[in-house]
Amino acid sequence: MSDASGDDPFPVPPGDSASRAAAERISALSRLWSEAEPRRDRFGRSSESRRSDCRRSTARDEVDERREQ
Repeated sequence: MSDASGDDPFPVPPGDSASRAAAERISALSRLWSEAEPRRDRFGRSSESRRSDCRRSTARDEVDERREQ
């Protein structure tokens, strides 16, 4: 994988296996992702907040369906 300048940000060292290099890239990207601050939508809610809102609305829909029956 290379950027616009053609320099690979994660070069594969000579003699290293491609699968090990890929595993190191994944590990580095996972670490960066976990260290990044949580993303927020335009309303300032984090993705976890949106997931819990979705779970709540699904639970509410199930309760409403049971009441209608």
